[in-house]
Parts: sequence; C-alpha cells; structure tokens
Amino acid sequence: MVVVRRGASGRVLSLKIVGQGGDVVLHLDAIRRTFRQLPSTLFVVHKVAPGQWLFEGGGFGHGAGLSQAGAMDLAQRGWGLQQILQHYYPGTSLQPLAGLQP
Repeated sequence: MVVVRRGASGRVLSLKIVGQGGDVVLHLDAIRRTFRQLPSTLFVVHKVAPGQWLFEGGGFGHGAGLSQAGAMDLAQRGWGLQQILQHYYPGTSLQPLAGLQP
C-alpha cells in the first residue's frame, strides 16, 4: 500500500493498493468504505509482514463537521437522528428555528 496524495490536513486523499491482480487506487470516502474499521483517513500505513499492514493514525472523519458517509453508515446500523447529531455535535440540541432566542 502506498499513500499517493494527502490533503492540507494530512488526511489521505488517495491510497494505492498493489496486488497480484493489478493496482487499485482508492480516493476519498472509498478509502474508509473499503477499510471500514478506520475512524479517519488521518493515518500512516506500514508493512509489517507479507500481506500484513499496520495503520496508525488519529482523528475521526474528515475533520470538517458531519461526515455524510459516516452519518449514512450510522443510520444503516440503526442509529437515529438524535444519536447521529450528538455523535457529530456533542452538547448541542436540535430546536425549531422559532424557539431560538436572539
């Protein structure tokens, strides 16, 4: 595996997987959809043995608020709207616009 490109935040934008059947390049959300246990694309990858790789990193999502792909994944796992919003925006509450005080 080779990191092809990183964004300004250090997150991986393109990851090349070299295999016997040819190379595959994953871009953006396809990286986390393929490696579903990764909490984010903020990682480095090291080969530890033939066919074994270690991903080290930090962060969650893309680092810019709610992740559409992440929210869709949580919804498919049965999470409700309130759970998803609290996951991405802890300590906030959803209110009708008329209920907000200036």
